[in-house]
Amino acid sequence: RWMIFGGLVIPVPVLLALMIYGMAKGEFLLGAWQNEPVMARVEAHGSMWQWEFRYPDVNATVGTTGTLHIPVGGVVEVSVTSADVIHSFWIPRLAGKIDAVPGHTTRLRIKADTPGRYGGICAEYCGTGHSAMRFTVEAHPLETYRQRLSDVTRTTAEAEK
Repeated sequence: RWMIFGGLVIPVPVLLALMIYGMAKGEFLLGAWQNEPVMARVEAHGSMWQWEFRYPDVNATVGTTGTLHIPVGGVVEVSVTSADVIHSFWIPRLAGKIDAVPGHTTRLRIKADTPGRYGGICAEYCGTGHSAMRFTVEAHPLETYRQRLSDVTRTTAEAEK
């Protein structure tokens, strides 16, 4: 009895629930849920050994290195590319991972439900500096998202002078 109950009866509903959740989450990450409007678009560019981010919806010249800024509560579409080798863009608490392939753009949808900082990494071994290829995601309330990006632009412009 114990073997049948513990080996079949309990695992089957648990695994079924996990499979349904995983498939639904996977479809969202691949963009199959077209009904959700995209709140922001970001371009992520991986190169040995850092991530650079551009925000074409805000300003084509706005960019950050090592920190991705996103609004809270909406879908953010990230276009991922690479300059040199295959990297893997991964934010464990927000999304699945997707490869950054040179000469090819892949897209991933992410969504942060609460403001805060989230860690991101390159999950594909890309050379000797791979272990340092980390980045931070800062999720801002919608009211402060554009203000934060304009602060970043101002700081970058002052640093270039």
